[in-house]
Amino acid sequence: MAGVKQESTLDEYTDDALAEIAESMRAEGRRLTQMADGARFELERRLIERGATVLETEHWRGKLASVGYEHTIEDPARLREELLRTPGVAFEEVDRAFPLPPPPVRGLDHRVLNELLKRGGQVAALINQYRRSAPKRPRLELRRKEEADDDAS
Repeated sequence: MAGVKQESTLDEYTDDALAEIAESMRAEGRRLTQMADGARFELERRLIERGATVLETEHWRGKLASVGYEHTIEDPARLREELLRTPGVAFEEVDRAFPLPPPPVRGLDHRVLNELLKRGGQVAALINQYRRSAPKRPRLELRRKEEADDDAS
């Protein structure tokens, strides 16, 4: 088709060009996100300062939406004791208001398992019977050559 420009695809770029694109776009994305977050924060600050909950501009309409409250209890143990002594408040209600935390789940430290694995024999066989290992996808780490050369000096 004459006159139709095809968009280039990533496989047409050299590795050097792809690295440049990846890192410059990632940096630009971070910069833009910071600017957008800063602009939103400033709009919220201005609305709060004016005591307003609605934003009306030439092109935008918005509102400060409540995200609820964050509650804290100064002395939970004392509050619990006071509630237990209060007439008309059942023990079961207080118990529901102050639930016990769930028992901790036993963790797993693969560093220690690796040390045990080094003993070989039955210990290693037992660990290998239960452990499955799969390599994670490698992550590309990029640095400009000027930066890499500076680090080497």
